[in-house]
Amino acid sequence: MRELGKVSQSQFQSAIPGLQTFVLAVSGLVQVFQGATVAIYNYWDPTRVIPATINEFPYFSFLFADLHPHMIGLPFTVLFLSLAYNWLTNGQMAAKHNESINGQRADEYMGEAPRAIHHSSSLAIIHPLLARPFIDVLTRPPVPVRVFAHSLIRSFARWLALPFVLGAIAVINTWDLPTYLGLMVATFLLGRYLQERAAFNLNRAFFLLASGVLFVGVLLAMTLLLYVPFFANYKRRLKQV
Repeated sequence: MRELGKVSQSQFQSAIPGLQTFVLAVSGLVQVFQGATVAIYNYWDPTRVIPATINEFPYFSFLFADLHPHMIGLPFTVLFLSLAYNWLTNGQMAAKHNESINGQRADEYMGEAPRAIHHSSSLAIIHPLLARPFIDVLTRPPVPVRVFAHSLIRSFARWLALPFVLGAIAVINTWDLPTYLGLMVATFLLGRYLQERAAFNLNRAFFLLASGVLFVGVLLAMTLLLYVPFFANYKRRLKQV
């Protein structure tokens, strides 16, 4: 439409967005039908619509196999989103899984009374069964070893998957790291908030914030540990002007 507008001989102007371009394009189309020639379409121009930016993504990148980091990282960002969703829903899924194994409610392991303590404890971040108060351990029936081991493996796998994929995102396209780290922190805080059935107050907000800070620290530490060879040897190449 812009190229057709350049062919147009009309002097029409308007401050209404799109109107001037449309009118000039129609006028230019008439000129083309009368024998005028329009410039050859440059497919590259639409990728630079906003000055001093690159906005070719995503269709252009796939169409021309333009293998930029923002394209390579797509499968990993989708995978990380699925992990975040799994983290948010895993509490209910794990409870149903334990019920199917033992044929009894998970509350018999945790106990109804110390539920608030269980959810507020920082140990629950690592594994729910590790957060059982000492008194509850003495008074409640012991957790079967098979159930505990299976649940511990599931929790460890969930924990390991997060820094593994997050580190891959940081290595592939570093600009995505803050975005998906923040998304995972928000997911973690929302999950903790939904698990606790107590009224929201200052103490609960403090424990929620503290658990979020602990979560970020552990997640970043594990991410750095898994990818320390890359971060220790990576050197940014400066473009020669």
